[in-house]
Amino acid sequence: MPSSTSSFDQLGSHRFQPHWLAEWLFAIGLLGVFILVAEIALRADGFMASAPDDQQLWAFARSQVYGHQPRDVIVLVGASRIRLGIDTEVLRREMPGVSIVQLALNGTSPYSVFRDLATDQRFSGVVVYDLMERYERPQLANEAQPWVDYYRNHLSPNTRIAMLLRNLYLGRLVVLSPQFDPKNIVSDFVQHGNFPTPYFVQYRQDRSGIARPELMKETYDLQHQANDYETGLQEALAETPSEDWLRFHAEIERLAAILRARGGETIFLRMPSSGRLWQLDEEYFPKARFWDRIAATTSARAIHFASLPEVGTWMLYDESHLDSTQAVKFTRTLVQKLREFGVMPATRASLP
Repeated sequence: MPSSTSSFDQLGSHRFQPHWLAEWLFAIGLLGVFILVAEIALRADGFMASAPDDQQLWAFARSQVYGHQPRDVIVLVGASRIRLGIDTEVLRREMPGVSIVQLALNGTSPYSVFRDLATDQRFSGVVVYDLMERYERPQLANEAQPWVDYYRNHLSPNTRIAMLLRNLYLGRLVVLSPQFDPKNIVSDFVQHGNFPTPYFVQYRQDRSGIARPELMKETYDLQHQANDYETGLQEALAETPSEDWLRFHAEIERLAAILRARGGETIFLRMPSSGRLWQLDEEYFPKARFWDRIAATTSARAIHFASLPEVGTWMLYDESHLDSTQAVKFTRTLVQKLREFGVMPATRASLP
């Protein structure tokens, strides 16, 4: 009969055998192989890795607007046109030493974001303000306020560290893109009866977007978009006649003056539109009545796409947004204008 000591030794040897470690390593390795195979298959099918468009990522970007001296940070505010039309990687290469922060929100007036920056005593950077006429009205002034509030109320030192760690993997793997969030997959299947299909817009970790219309699998319905766009312009003009529009813009000018007093700067930028949409813009918000009056009286800088070189070459895929190739060209043109204005320090020249 075995002794008690030998029984204890036998029990202990079973208890501490490292089978569990091997099993866990095998499971992790199997998961890694599955992710790798899925990643390769999805990329081959046209899917692109994309970062989420959520308040956490926006709040983290908002926390990055503070520089070491006036005008050494460029912050982009506006809607989807500036988010897709300014290539932030090109901007960083062309302006070394200047931080670039993308705070644009798709389909949203930038007023709340601009007000938050202009009244923030710690911020003294350059704001490039995507001025889209139909968004410039008091009825839409607080559209972006929930994003500003999230930043003000939720970004503690601990959450900032968590967001920094989160940024290490955001936008790097297709399988971790928002399209493949289980809730989104279920929602798409319930609403449309199908699983995710490749999307032609990709969002980077810095929230900037890249449009590759050549990846679109369906023809863009320009007529349908023009009809919706015209309805939006009609509603905007009915809610805010031209004189009210100019009074609202006077408040934006007041905020720009506050920022300038701290050493910062504001650039009003009219992003390109083309075809029928540009015709509708001119019909409802003609440049001579709106933009030109602002440009003639503002103490800030103003850049309208129609005044830039080679404007006729910009034929936008949906008549409203620049594709990835055009965005590179437009960004370089914008950099040249910023240098002409003397907005950025002269020592920060373009990289070769």
